[in-house]
Formats: sequence, structure tokens, C-alpha cells
Amino acid sequence: MRQQGRRQCLLSVLFAALLLVLTSCGKPVQALANLKTSVDEAGSLLSRAADPSEFKSLSTKIDDMLKGIPEGTSLSASEKATVDAAAQRAAALKQVAAMLGVSDEVMGFISKDAVELVSASLIRTPSQAFRQHLDATARRLLKSTTCSLYADRMSGTSKSSPSPLPGIPSSAPFQPPTHITVWEEFRRAITAANYQLDAVNEVMDLSGLSSELLDTASGYVSKVKKVMTAAEWESSGALQVYLRHCLR
Repeated sequence: MRQQGRRQCLLSVLFAALLLVLTSCGKPVQALANLKTSVDEAGSLLSRAADPSEFKSLSTKIDDMLKGIPEGTSLSASEKATVDAAAQRAAALKQVAAMLGVSDEVMGFISKDAVELVSASLIRTPSQAFRQHLDATARRLLKSTTCSLYADRMSGTSKSSPSPLPGIPSSAPFQPPTHITVWEEFRRAITAANYQLDAVNEVMDLSGLSSELLDTASGYVSKVKKVMTAAEWESSGALQVYLRHCLR
């Protein structure tokens, strides 16, 4: 009887130990499956327009899931790749959220900066109607030039994906803005409003204003870009800021 009791006790201990092993193995497996789903979700989120709060929320979720995988867990090569990809995605989401906050601030400067640039380019005081036209044109061109620079910073993958988003320039025919292209756009806007270019040049330095608009737009992009690593900026950052500010 005593021997039989010991045998039953030993079997119970072994069963409990086996159950503990199976349970502990099952949890990481499920956690990794959930993590992979979140990595896929992050990839989808980074390819469409989204609010900064969505990026923050998903990055926090992935971070919490990574913390839930016990230290010392033995992982296969594919499982380790999933964990590494999750950590990279979480970092990218954080960078995009921070970058969009900076971009909101920077793009808010456009209206004021455009008017100040026009004022600095004037040789003499224009008519009120012409000044209003200049200000409106400068605002439009400063935004469009900034957006063109954002588009130029996108990776080829972002611009030539199998399902490109409407309004995203394709990589092949797209060319970044230059002083000449900005000047030409300004000239077209002025002549379309029935102003004579020779008369305009007597009132303002149109060439200088075009250069200042391009330099200001480049400064905007540099300030926004600094928030991210170069790789993340090209793969997702430039696309996200373009979606947020240039397709509205």
C-alpha cells in the first residue's frame, strides 16, 4: 500500500511538472502569434494616413507584448525574427508619431512665413489687390514646394507600390522642385491674373522670392526629418507627412 501510494504521488508530481512545462511553452507560442499579428497591423498602419494617437497606441501595445515574453525563452530563428521585427516596428511607430507632431507645427508656419517672404522681396509698395494676389500665391507655392520635397524623400517603394494611394507622385516622372520650377510657377500665376511680368519685376524681386520659398520649404523638411532615422524617414516618415498635409 505504502509503495503504491508513493508511486501515485510520483505520478502526480510528474504530471504536474509536465503540465507546467506545456503551459509555459504554450504561453510564448501564443504571445508570439499575437505579436506577429501586431507587426502586420503596424505595417498596414504605416502605409495609410493615420492620426499620431494611433501610432502611439499600437507602439505601446507592441512594447507591452514584448515585455510579456519571458526572458530566457528559447526561440527559433523565425520566432526571433518576429521579436526583432516587432521591436523595429514599435520604434518606427514612435518615430512617426513624434515626427507628425513636429510636422503639424512646421506646416503651421506657412501662411505667416509666405507673407514675410513676399514683404522682404518688395522693391516698392504694390497695389492692395496685387499684394493680396502675391500673398495667396506665395502661400500656395510654399506649401506645394514643401510637399514636393516630401514626395522626393519617399523611397521608391513608397511611390511605386502595387496599390499606390491617390495623389502620390510616381517615382519615374517625378522631379524635385528647383529655383527655376518655383519661379516658373510664380510667373504663371502672375500672368494668369493678367499682370505684366516686366511691371511685376519693377515692384519685386521675383527670382529672389522663388529662391527664398524653396530654401524655406527645404528648411521645413529638414526640421521634420531630423526627428527620425534616415531609414525610417525614407520608408514611412515622408509618406506619412505627405498623406497628412499634402492630400487635404
